[in-house]
Order: sequence, then structure tokens, then C-alpha cells
Amino acid sequence: APRLTTQDCLTAHVLMVLNHCLDKPIKRVSSVASYRTLDAPFNHPDVAGNQYYMVRMFYSAPIPTRTSTANIAGIIRDSIIKHRDVDYVENWLAVCGHLMLAAQSAGQTYFFSGEEDALLVNSMA
Repeated sequence: APRLTTQDCLTAHVLMVLNHCLDKPIKRVSSVASYRTLDAPFNHPDVAGNQYYMVRMFYSAPIPTRTSTANIAGIIRDSIIKHRDVDYVENWLAVCGHLMLAAQSAGQTYFFSGEEDALLVNSMA
């Protein structure tokens, strides 16, 4: 099993606390993930700035209250690892780049908006 990061555990804990307090549970976690260390032809070590993309973890139903924080942290870590696949990142960047260019060409901006039943975490872990 992959080693959990502090961020995985903290995100899982925040999710559990929020789901305990909110009327509508959080069903998804989206996390910013770095691809800086990914060995891929589109990834150049000399690029300055953030090299990131979004990783989404989907739940089909609210997380049962019996689910442990460690189990949720494991789901988060597994999702990040799964989404570090070179083909996935390349496709994500291609679609995102297209949408950003289309928005800019139309005089608009590309905005990562929040979702009602989702928790967005800004972590590069």
C-alpha cells in the first residue's frame, strides 16, 4: 500500500469533520496535484511556475460514518497515484489548454469554480 502523506490524512480528517457538521455531505474531493516530477515528454525541468492539474476523487454516495479517516486518506492517495499516469495528465493538460485558449480568445477567463458537494484542496503532495 502506498504511504499516506500528512496532507492525505489532514484532508480525510477535514472531510470527516465537515460531513459530521454539514446538512449536505461532501461527495467528492478534488485536489491540486503536481506533475513536476513526472517523466513525460511534455514535462520540462526548466519550466518556471506551477506544474499542476486537478485530481478528482468521486463517491457514489455519502461516506458511511463508520468509514475510518485512514481509509479515506488511502482513497485520496490511491486516486492521486492513479491520476499520475502520463496519458491521463497529458489528456488533462490538452483539454484544459484548449478550454483556456478558447476562453482567452473569447475575451473571457478560465475559472476553477467550486462545486456544492465537493471539497477542493490545494495540495501539491
